[in-house]
Amino acid sequence: QDPGANLEVVLESSTGKNEGHFMGRLSVTLDPLAAGHPHRAWYVLGAEKTGEPDGEYMRGSVEVVLRWRHNPDLAEGEPLTIESGDAHPGKEPNELVVGLVRARKLAKPRTPAEAEA
Repeated sequence: QDPGANLEVVLESSTGKNEGHFMGRLSVTLDPLAAGHPHRAWYVLGAEKTGEPDGEYMRGSVEVVLRWRHNPDLAEGEPLTIESGDAHPGKEPNELVVGLVRARKLAKPRTPAEAEA
């Protein structure tokens, strides 16, 4: 949880002949998550190099939910325990949970040759 840290997310296709091809990129500032509250928002997918929408190619948008939480399985020096829920009062967050909720108007993935044209 470094101040000013960003999470960079790259979306790639997972099926068909375009499997593994770039679909879009987004960046999320993690500062608002420091208090432990979930953050849910829509992000416009941007260009591969900058992560910013370039105005030339509409890639669509995605709704993402993020939350810092404490996971005892990842904590050093603590015994592994089974806990119900994700509430661990007094414990520092050590895991960022990221969920892709839904997407709108996603563009068909382009091959590298199409992306350069």
